[in-house]
Amino acid sequence: MEETYDLQEELKILDPEAVSLSFDAFGDLQLQLDGGSARKVEAARPFPLTSPDGFVVLRDAEGDEVGAIRSIAQLEGGSRRVLRAVLEASYFLPVITRVHRIDVEFRIPRWEVETDRGPRSFEISSMRSDVRQLGDGRVLLRDADGNRYDIPNRHALDAASQALIDAHL
Repeated sequence: MEETYDLQEELKILDPEAVSLSFDAFGDLQLQLDGGSARKVEAARPFPLTSPDGFVVLRDAEGDEVGAIRSIAQLEGGSRRVLRAVLEASYFLPVITRVHRIDVEFRIPRWEVETDRGPRSFEISSMRSDVRQLGDGRVLLRDADGNRYDIPNRHALDAASQALIDAHL
């Protein structure tokens, strides 16, 4: 008989009422559980695109998992703001709102775009590995420097932007 695997046995879900998150004097994320001593941790989203406010994993300085927070919304206001600030900084993902031009020179596409964070110009090393179409018109791009850009729905962009994107996908 085959045993079933229970993932919840491995997960340590932290009680949101016991979690206090803050920044130390150096700007590092500090976790305090149940009023105990604070320790430096790092936060990561296991599902950053599909569930950005869902599970957040906290790891200590050695990379060992301290626990997971089921939902950011369950945290007290101050801890919620601190955690969102940390995640925003580490998951910087500008949204492309318009494509001005895509020039290709020596097989390297150079994109000039408008984003929700202002104008950007970047090169993509490989259209095959650095451009991902996720369905429903969503496109993720990674530039030559490793920065990521999101097009939530390319079909919702203006006609000129759509034509440029379609010509290069």
